[in-house]
Amino acid sequence: MESFRNLKFKTNKIIKQGWIKSISNGFGNAGITFEHLLGKPRENFEIPDYNGIEIKTKSYGTEKYISLFSATPDSFLFETKRIQKTYGYPDKTYPEYKVFNMAIFANKRTLINNNITAQLYVDYAKKNIVLRFYNSKNEIIDENSAWSFDIIEEKLTRKFQRLFVVRYLKKINNGIEYFKYQNYKCYKLKSFEKFIKEIEAGNIRITFKLGIYKSGKKLGQMYDHGTTFDIHRDNLKKIFYTL
Repeated sequence: MESFRNLKFKTNKIIKQGWIKSISNGFGNAGITFEHLLGKPRENFEIPDYNGIEIKTKSYGTEKYISLFSATPDSFLFETKRIQKTYGYPDKTYPEYKVFNMAIFANKRTLINNNITAQLYVDYAKKNIVLRFYNSKNEIIDENSAWSFDIIEEKLTRKFQRLFVVRYLKKINNGIEYFKYQNYKCYKLKSFEKFIKEIEAGNIRITFKLGIYKSGKKLGQMYDHGTTFDIHRDNLKKIFYTL
C-alpha cells in the first residue's frame, strides 16, 4: 500500500499542473508523458511500471477497452501467421495481401467473412483457451489455436497484481498535443480463476492486430501489432478489487 500512497501523492501533484505538453509523438503519448512526469525512464520490459504497480492512462470517451497484456497462441509455432494466411481478409490499400484485425469473444461469434465465424472456448479439461472457427453450417472447422492457462496466468500475475488507471483529457494546439490528467483509481487483482471466468462470460476479449508492411522491402509481409487480452473499462471491477 505504501507504493500506492506514493503514486497517488505524485499523481495529485501532476493533476494540479493542468495542461501538460506531450514529450513524444505517436501512439501512447499520454502514458509516456505521465511516466516521464513520475520520473520513470522509458523501458519495454514485461514488468509492472511503478514499484509493482501497472499504470494505464485512458482518455475520456473514446478508449473503452484497456489492453492488459499481449500473448500469442502457444499451441503451435507461428500460429498468428497461419491465422492471417488462412482467415485474413484483403487489406484496403493492398487487397492482394491479407490482414486480420479482429476482436474475438467467448459469449458470441465474430463474423470473419460471409462463410466463417470465430469464437473463444474455455476448455477446463485441457486448461486452455481455444480459438474456434466455424463454417456456415455451424461446424467447427479449426480449433488448432489455443492459449494455455499457464501462459495466461504467468503474464497476468506477473504484471497485474496491482493496477493504477489514470484518466485524462487531450487537446492539440498548433499541432502539439497537450494532456490534462484528471483522476485515478487503484485496483488489486482478485484471482486468475476469476479472470478465466470473465473470459468465458465474454467480459474479456482477445484482439488480433495482424496487419502488413505498406512500404519498403517488407511490403506485404505481416506486421504483428500484437494479440492482446482486453477488458472493457466498465468491467474492471469484475476482475479487480477497488482500493
